[in-house]
Amino acid sequence: SASGFGAFGGYSGYGGYSGYARSNSYRSGPSSESYSYPAAKPKTQSKTAQRFDEMIGGAVKKEAPAAAQKLAPGDIVLHKKFGRGMVLSAHPLGNDVLLEVAFDSCGTKKLMQNAARLTKPE
Repeated sequence: SASGFGAFGGYSGYGGYSGYARSNSYRSGPSSESYSYPAAKPKTQSKTAQRFDEMIGGAVKKEAPAAAQKLAPGDIVLHKKFGRGMVLSAHPLGNDVLLEVAFDSCGTKKLMQNAARLTKPE
């Protein structure tokens, strides 16, 4: 047609607007407001994991995560790739800490402590 948009004529859209999309007649069954989902089951260890824990008992000690290690400006640290460095600043961000470290070999880097795997030399 000469008026409107496109080959389908008018502004009726594809196939015309009948109000179907705005009515609730296309819904069948209960509305989403009244439906309740079943409660989630609590996660349990598999039988294999339970047997493994029984076999090793308390033989394996879990190490504290690197984030538990408090680093402050002035601390000397070691990184596997960048080598020796000194912490310039430490800013807490959520469950992690943004560290700015000046390394001897490659200059200053900004690292997230949990991912950086920094250690303090002994």
